[in-house]
Amino acid sequence: MGYFPYDERLKPIYNYCSENNLSVISHCSPSNSVNYRGSKSDLKNLLSHSIEPINWNLSNKELSSTLTHPKNYKYVLEEFPDLKICLAHFGSDYYWNRYLTYPGEEDNWFVIIKQMIEDYPNLYTDISFTLNNRDFFPLLNVILENQSIREKVLFGSDYYMVSSNTDERRFGIELRSFIGEEKFDYIANINAKRFLGFL
Repeated sequence: MGYFPYDERLKPIYNYCSENNLSVISHCSPSNSVNYRGSKSDLKNLLSHSIEPINWNLSNKELSSTLTHPKNYKYVLEEFPDLKICLAHFGSDYYWNRYLTYPGEEDNWFVIIKQMIEDYPNLYTDISFTLNNRDFFPLLNVILENQSIREKVLFGSDYYMVSSNTDERRFGIELRSFIGEEKFDYIANINAKRFLGFL
């Protein structure tokens, strides 16, 4: 949304959060309606600070996604290993859908985040608006069988968005019914307490 997560200007914030046991939630899904709308040359200037290689043949909207790519957070997590970060939306419904059809894609944000939450002890993700698509319930149920992933997934961070399609109570009951009470307790209760520093 105009800067990389490893931008130098954010480091004092990360340091403060790390020292005071405060957690960080960051938007981490592509092609969001909130994206850079300036000129291509200005966007190229912003992206020139990228540590990762960039494909310059993309549209402005696609290039804007470079800023929120999950791989960018590896640099933050390595510099601030005690900082708890949640990469919101678990890669987005777009990448969950891609995973179901093309499971071998290497640059699938869902796959990248799934691996990162196993590699970095203080990295979390949430299912937030992504799981508003009930077609993804079986995939969530399967990945939550992995204990290391089950302990890092949060029920949601902006669940008010669900109200654009259904109400939160109905959604929560349907999800609990599908994944079971134990898994739901992890993502809606235990993990949230751990993420927020209450456990």
